[in-house]
Amino acid sequence: MPRSHGRLAAWLLALSLAAVACTAPAAPEVLPASAAVAREVSALPEDWSVREVEPGFLLYEGEVVRGEDPAWSVSVTAGQDWLGSRAEAEEVTAKLADLGWAAEVVEIAWPEAFVQAGLALGWKVVLRERYATRARAEARAAELGDGGWRASVEWSGAEPYGGYSRTRVVAAVLDPAEFRGSVEATFGERIDAASTVAEMAREGGALFAVNGGYFVMEEADGVPGTPAGIGVYGGRLESEAVEGRAAVVLEGDGLSPSFVELSTEVTVSVDGRVREAEGVNRVPGVRRNCVDPRRPTRYPLHDVTCRLDSELVVFTDAFRGSTPETGGVEAVADAAGLITSVGAPGAEVPAGGHVVQGVGGAAAWLEESAEVGERLRVDTRVVDSGGGELALGEGTSVVNAGPRLVSGGLVGIDAEVNGLIHPDDPRFGYAWALRGNPRMAMGVDGAGRLLLVGASGRAPGESDGFGLEALAGLMRDLGAVEAVALDGGGSVSMVLDGEPVLLGVSARGERSVGDAVLVRAG
Repeated sequence: MPRSHGRLAAWLLALSLAAVACTAPAAPEVLPASAAVAREVSALPEDWSVREVEPGFLLYEGEVVRGEDPAWSVSVTAGQDWLGSRAEAEEVTAKLADLGWAAEVVEIAWPEAFVQAGLALGWKVVLRERYATRARAEARAAELGDGGWRASVEWSGAEPYGGYSRTRVVAAVLDPAEFRGSVEATFGERIDAASTVAEMAREGGALFAVNGGYFVMEEADGVPGTPAGIGVYGGRLESEAVEGRAAVVLEGDGLSPSFVELSTEVTVSVDGRVREAEGVNRVPGVRRNCVDPRRPTRYPLHDVTCRLDSELVVFTDAFRGSTPETGGVEAVADAAGLITSVGAPGAEVPAGGHVVQGVGGAAAWLEESAEVGERLRVDTRVVDSGGGELALGEGTSVVNAGPRLVSGGLVGIDAEVNGLIHPDDPRFGYAWALRGNPRMAMGVDGAGRLLLVGASGRAPGESDGFGLEALAGLMRDLGAVEAVALDGGGSVSMVLDGEPVLLGVSARGERSVGDAVLVRAG
């Protein structure tokens, strides 16, 4: 085995044990990554394949298996949502027992890997009986439904209490000391439309590519395809940051990324009159991943769209379509910064120029401040959590991400900072963070190697995906000292030589996404 293969084999001990013994730890310990790196194994398990795509670029494929008893289960409510209070769950369990149904109360709590470890999201009622087939579980659920109960059929591989899972994993490892290529992010041909990772890889001449960050999917949430977080491509800010969220910064050849919390500052000035802009390349007044004024929280809520009364938004020429027709006011400026028109929204952005659009009070400011022939200027800054400014060179890419999975070699996930705790909807954190889902992660190991790790899911009996705790544990066991999650679910896609080698949900094919991380050969 080549020396580079042997090095990675040492980091895959936990996965080796999973493949050989068909078991894996139910939850990762919070230990320094060096503890995994220091262990030695003689070889990778036989059912994990490895290939050298390029010198310094290894691609591993295999399965992570936990537990030995795959099964279906049935959860029950009396009309409430999945999760209720302990008292509600105990009352449902007692009523079921009176009818001859044996059930148990299952506490759903944040697991050890989370800062919020031990805090309960709620309680579920699950029948004690487990079923070998989905059909048998559905028959039981139908019986309960006939009795007026709401019953859900669940696969053990997706549930944090299930005791079993099987997940297909593909891991790309790039060694900056040997690989002569580069890594960068792209949004494809235009920021205001989604593309598949395969399309972006072919357009960008990439050898390998994975999906990038979170993005707007539905028109109700903004412009489909636009990032739902910071996006910097070719040194240009094309989408504003979500405050407090981690991002991936790729500079130079991109093989040694950094993972930092960033904020953005965008100002618009017209002949000395200055106003802050709240957004870049999105619908004014419609913001994805935000602090919702209707249900105030300390941090922006993930996958929540806010409706705001007054906002100023800047559009760059990466936005190829007409600007959103919001009923506000917009000013169009050419490449020299001269305002060519002020009026109703719906213009196209001039090459090298900007369109600035406002709604509410921002529209009134723009109408009062901007006149044809005046000079409009847009200034942008990207700032880290310490207040330092990130220099944006032509080779700088930034992809929105989160949550952090590994930091300083320790597993630790903060659900609140990453907007996973929705005060009025505990099901969100349960379904999004704790249940098995397709995942994509990026990290750096103790030797400075870049890790791009994908997992498929939502295919009972074939591949279940990971909860965030298992994903963080996997990255740590691979030797990561820093790691973050990228977009997951149906967005997960890994492409080699223009063809997918892993899709998040294989049955649905490749989803169009907002951006991608490209690996180019030297």
